[in-house]
Amino acid sequence: MTGNTEFIRNLWLEARLPRMVGISTLLGALFLLIWLRTGLSATLSNVALTAYVAIIFIWGNRLAANSVIQEVNNGTWDSQRMSAISPWAMTVGKLYGGTIFVWFSGLICLGVYAWSESRSGFSAKLIQTTIIYLCCGLLSHIISLIVSLVAIRKRRAYGQLRVWLYQFIGLAAA
Repeated sequence: MTGNTEFIRNLWLEARLPRMVGISTLLGALFLLIWLRTGLSATLSNVALTAYVAIIFIWGNRLAANSVIQEVNNGTWDSQRMSAISPWAMTVGKLYGGTIFVWFSGLICLGVYAWSESRSGFSAKLIQTTIIYLCCGLLSHIISLIVSLVAIRKRRAYGQLRVWLYQFIGLAAA
């Protein structure tokens, strides 16, 4: 296998088949129950967006902020930093690979939102809203990762309280 080794490593760790099937089943059951209860209505699209926000902005920011701090706490950060992987490849691997499961879940929620809102056809507002939610989620993950990298650079504490702070900063940026 060729490519970004850090991304592939995180992909192997995060995107295991039982996890993917489990979250797909859980979200599918949630959306099916709401669809059966209310039909293709604003309730389904609101629940889908709420689930997207909870998954991407809360859980995803936590994973993005914790991806490097976890390596520091485990004592593997120095060996990774000194490896042949370029800083850009390491960043992309940590940012996208460490949060791939969250993005998989979030894209399911965003797909249900788009499907629910498209009952009158795809509009420019629907496409614009979807792109804004995607970009805000990506921005919040980037900010959370950057803040945790700055904290490591400045040798600050890496406890759970600090990770919550880095997660909140990414959430505030979005």
